[in-house]
Amino acid sequence: MATFRLLLGAMLLAVTAAAAAEPLNVGVLAYRGEGRALERWTPTMDYLHEALPGQRFEIRPFDLEGMTRALADGNLDFLLTQPGQYGMLAPRYRLTRLATLRPADRSSARHATGSVLLVRAGSHYRDPRALEGRPVAAVHPRAFGGFLLLRAALARRGIDAREAYDLHFLGYPVDRLLLRLQQGEVEAAIVPACLLERMDAEDLLERTDFRALMVHDTDGDCLTSTALYPAWSFAALPGTSEALNSAVARALLRMPAADGDRWGAPVSQARVERLLDELSLHPLHPPLSEQIATWVADNRTLVMLAAVFALLGLLHHCWLQALARRRAHQLRATHARLQSRERELAAAQRASLVGEMATELAHELNQPLAAIRNYAEGCLVRLRRDDPAHPLLPILRRIDDQAERGAAVVARTRASLRRETPPNQPVRLGPLIRHALALHEHPLRRRDVTVSVDVRPPELTACAEPRALEQVLGNLVTNAVEAYATTGCGGPLWIEAGAVDDAAVVRVRDAAGGFPAAHLDEPFVGFRSTRPEGLGMGLLICRRLMIAQGGTIALANRDGGAEITLRLPLETDDDACAGHSPG
Repeated sequence: MATFRLLLGAMLLAVTAAAAAEPLNVGVLAYRGEGRALERWTPTMDYLHEALPGQRFEIRPFDLEGMTRALADGNLDFLLTQPGQYGMLAPRYRLTRLATLRPADRSSARHATGSVLLVRAGSHYRDPRALEGRPVAAVHPRAFGGFLLLRAALARRGIDAREAYDLHFLGYPVDRLLLRLQQGEVEAAIVPACLLERMDAEDLLERTDFRALMVHDTDGDCLTSTALYPAWSFAALPGTSEALNSAVARALLRMPAADGDRWGAPVSQARVERLLDELSLHPLHPPLSEQIATWVADNRTLVMLAAVFALLGLLHHCWLQALARRRAHQLRATHARLQSRERELAAAQRASLVGEMATELAHELNQPLAAIRNYAEGCLVRLRRDDPAHPLLPILRRIDDQAERGAAVVARTRASLRRETPPNQPVRLGPLIRHALALHEHPLRRRDVTVSVDVRPPELTACAEPRALEQVLGNLVTNAVEAYATTGCGGPLWIEAGAVDDAAVVRVRDAAGGFPAAHLDEPFVGFRSTRPEGLGMGLLICRRLMIAQGGTIALANRDGGAEITLRLPLETDDDACAGHSPG
């Protein structure tokens, strides 16, 4: 039993010794580099080791990001840093301040940390506004004894350093900022107060080579451009015991001054916290974006439900929009169909009215035309008997021909109204085209329209009703003449005829501007004319006449003018036209 107790005691002593040998990690902000941090703070760690037997303190130098990561990973027991970083880290990691450093070159621990804006002594800059757009060096955007203090001081002068200056954040160690400024790589540098004086004392550079802007009066020997804030703090992490914290605090307060620096009781951080709040960097008063992000992270389930409902609402809205568009499209289509039916009904009513008018006109014109023919033929008989070479004979023959033509039109109109179609017969296109042009010789000459006729082969014969085809060609020639009349000048009129496959094709083309696009989309609409005095029935009548002959008519624009294409069955033998007669 005694042996067992001896072994147990030995094991306990070994475990205690091992625990005592475990080092306490002290994170230090190495703003001048790791070497300077070890040189600066090793005497303090050695003193604590002597003052607290059995405890071993080891320095862990970090920059700002490295220290934040070490705290997050739980690798530190104590923290030695400037007041701004302490203010930003303390609420998140529940730090406990044990002591505040009182530098030898400061009369109070409450007024020890500042920032200075330095330029080269020979530069022309006298005011911080003169540096707008110029390269300015700083160590880090969240360095308290550097960029943050000066940023707040400039903001009080109406200068936003982040917008006004071409900032170069060069990182730690901070000494390089003054070296870059000395070499002329930047026009100014934002550094901690007293850095210039320390580097001058260390013979790294000459203080007289630099000049401070926005000089702030203090009771010390260091240049500063800002008000002074509390000095560095020694703080404990939550993992250390209260007994150890008390022992460390007592040891620091009893520690003799080193190079004039000594530790004192913790001073208030109120001014630091107000400054952080002013810069929207206080961890307990984060910017609105961070507050929203934090709230979203804390209420993830509620946010997801809200997002689902919002998505469902969006989908419902999109569905309603699609349904509304579909119904609107259906309504527009229905409205278009109704309008089309109304137009068709109006066209039918107009056609009925035209039919009635045509019937009445055909009946009323038949008698005067017959009388004109009788008078003309009587005059021809009498003049031939008295004087076979009388100059009026050609004119009377033309009057007789026109009266006969008018009578044929009336007869054809009456036959159409009775749904009767005259039979086709072989028609030589060359003579018929020339005869139709002869009937319009005067208006063609008056409008200075030059006609070119090309019929190949000359004996080209089509199956057609001569009077109807002549009427169609006459309408097309009249349209061309009137189109040139609207332009105010004359021009060419081409009439070409030829055989294409089993059809005779006649093309009538002018250079008077062509058809409007709407007329090409719906070419054969009645009561639509480009001329104020027109009835808009010419092309509609031509189409009816062509269909009655078993042919077609097509409209197009070509080379700045209108082109009308007529297609008729091609005559191949004497009985061929019988098979092409409609009806």
